[in-house]
Amino acid sequence: MISLAGCRTPGAVPHGSAIQHEIEHSVIIPDIADETAAEVAAAALISNREEAQLALERIESIDIVLAAWDERPTGLSDVARDLVNATQEDPRQYRQATRRLLEEDELDPALRGRLDLVAEDDPLLLARQRMMDSYQITFGRAFNAVAEPIGKSISNINMAPYRLARALVNYAAAVYAADPLPLQERQALAHWKNYLEHYPNAEEAPELQLRVKEFQSEWLETQRRRHVRAGDKALKRGQPRLALVYATRALSYVPEDRKAEDLRGRAAVQLEQQRANRLRSVSTDPEADVAPPEAVPLVHALLLPEGDVEAAAEALLANDPEGPLADEATFALATVRGEAGHEDEMWALYGKLAKRDPEDGNMGRHAGALYGNPEENAYRAFVQTKRRNVLDNGLWVLFGPYYRGVPDRNLPKYVNWAFGASQAAESIMGSPMRLIQMPWTKSLPTARRAAHYGHRYLAQRVDRGLREEARQPRRRLSARRAALEHHDRGAR
Repeated sequence: MISLAGCRTPGAVPHGSAIQHEIEHSVIIPDIADETAAEVAAAALISNREEAQLALERIESIDIVLAAWDERPTGLSDVARDLVNATQEDPRQYRQATRRLLEEDELDPALRGRLDLVAEDDPLLLARQRMMDSYQITFGRAFNAVAEPIGKSISNINMAPYRLARALVNYAAAVYAADPLPLQERQALAHWKNYLEHYPNAEEAPELQLRVKEFQSEWLETQRRRHVRAGDKALKRGQPRLALVYATRALSYVPEDRKAEDLRGRAAVQLEQQRANRLRSVSTDPEADVAPPEAVPLVHALLLPEGDVEAAAEALLANDPEGPLADEATFALATVRGEAGHEDEMWALYGKLAKRDPEDGNMGRHAGALYGNPEENAYRAFVQTKRRNVLDNGLWVLFGPYYRGVPDRNLPKYVNWAFGASQAAESIMGSPMRLIQMPWTKSLPTARRAAHYGHRYLAQRVDRGLREEARQPRRRLSARRAALEHHDRGAR
């Protein structure tokens, strides 16, 4: 018997079908529709509208033939029409042609979305929409001013007249304080200007020019009001230079405006006073070539590294406590006391100098600047802020959100208080509830400022005697924060 040696491992399973060949994709050859679409694109790129129109007609003819043979259309007709429309020089004509194209029912959704954006990008249409928004907002405010008090008085009709009258008064105040040209109308003005810049000879140009002139004057008045208002606030904060800038800008919008002229005059006076004070601080008496004899020891002590400033200043004060150099001697004495670690004595002497008339000497203003600086005299700022926090908490319980006064409505001071007095009086009715909620409410800003100044004071006196009361605000804030977190977890 003959045996044949061979591999007993079974053969591998063939991949794919044994009777079908793999499909090989052949190169796509452009047909007549593709070539015609390329002609449309080429003509549009060189702005040859006649050639692009002829190519578009050929594409439409191809679609007619395909439809007659029940074949699928090329899908190029609508895109080609939009491409031909884009060759028009006037954007207005292009938007009109786009709107006509949007009337087609079988547009591709992606193409329709893009054409919608093109049709809506019309300055006149956008300006009309902004004006409609302005009218709706104006009407809505007037309607709410009447509907809100009536709705609140359904359960108590006797309060309806009072609430309605108050709402109308507040609405009148808001209208008075509003900008002459609201935001939506400013946007419409920008669209009108854009339209007139591109189409100065348009049919509607004369009417638009009149509206632009009217709105432009209101825009200048709006800017004038804003800058005068900002200048007044800067002047109250002691910033005459900034107030002068605002006044000058207000006059650039409305020349010879009375309020802006008055603001500029007041700012110039305060700025001149500041400059005079700075000049006086560094100036010397031209008739005095040398220091008075009694001041020489103090001058030498201040200039020499080993000079005994404290002894020289005390000797000068003992010689003439109310003399012309008493302020300088007191300031020097306060400085060396502070450097020696006796800050309480230093701030007491600075405070004594700060209370004097600034016209009688320069050192009173220097001492006042240091004494009133909350970052330098942190303990005084801490004490004052803590007292203010106690007062603010009491006012908050009594008046609620009006504890720091009525909100600014851009009205004259007394008129603004007259409008807000009724709301503040009505807020008193919620005092019992606020008193109950006080332990769980968020701390007022004055409490956080008191904690900041207390921490600042502690950092300044790390190795010196500390006042325990400076630690209390931070402990209270930490305790209140822990109580609030515990209350929130319980509520959840």
